[in-house]
Amino acid sequence: MALLQEGAYDWADAVGARDRRYLTAVAHYNDGDFLAARDAAEQALTHDAMCRQAETLRAAAENAIARDGLIGIGAVGVGAAVLGGIVTALATTRRR
Repeated sequence: MALLQEGAYDWADAVGARDRRYLTAVAHYNDGDFLAARDAAEQALTHDAMCRQAETLRAAAENAIARDGLIGIGAVGVGAAVLGGIVTALATTRRR
């Protein structure tokens, strides 16, 4: 992925800026870094707004970000319920 960064290698005309950004987005997506993947896909779209691959990857990254957010919210909710149950159990045992 380091070779795809701007200025890391003289690609000349072999690989265009849009393609480098798109390949960077794919690499980030495969690594599970969905925020970086979305940003790189958006950068690719600034070079070519009609790039369907970059648009699809951007949408997939946004869906993954949303999915991870819902899983995180669910985990926090379960944690809060467990903590509430423990606090309630401790409060009722201390009253006796």
